[in-house]
Amino acid sequence: MWQDEDFASAAGIEATRDLEGLTQSLERFALMNTSGLFYKWTIRLSENDRFIGEVETYPLKPQTSPWIEWGVGYSLARSFWGRGLMHEALSMVLNHLFKNGLAQRVRADVGIQNDRSQRLLQRLGFRHEGLQEAKNLLHGEPVDMQLWAISRQRFLMSQS
Repeated sequence: MWQDEDFASAAGIEATRDLEGLTQSLERFALMNTSGLFYKWTIRLSENDRFIGEVETYPLKPQTSPWIEWGVGYSLARSFWGRGLMHEALSMVLNHLFKNGLAQRVRADVGIQNDRSQRLLQRLGFRHEGLQEAKNLLHGEPVDMQLWAISRQRFLMSQS
């Protein structure tokens, strides 16, 4: 999934090229997960436990308390797109963050050309808040990203 150049480009990141780099990245995520500053969940098929994607959340200003605004990122193997799996996963994560009082607001950065992700967030109740110039680097070049967000109040109202 992370080696697919088109997939990575749509996400606004660079494709992973080597196993060592991926291993180091996963080790960093595991350390952050235990610190409480980062949460990563895997998406697996129920019939065989095969890994097909992930969702991650993190407080955007960890130096403040309580953590009011959180970021969310997600990825899903291309062969599973269009099946509602990411909608289900993100709904569960948002439910966890909002109903447990962890977040007042959740935001997502989305690649400009990533129409599928934009539609997914819109269906979940996120609103497009604007363009973030030079938000990320892709192959050493700055890329713009869209900012999408949802408030706790809007999410909870959509659930009732």
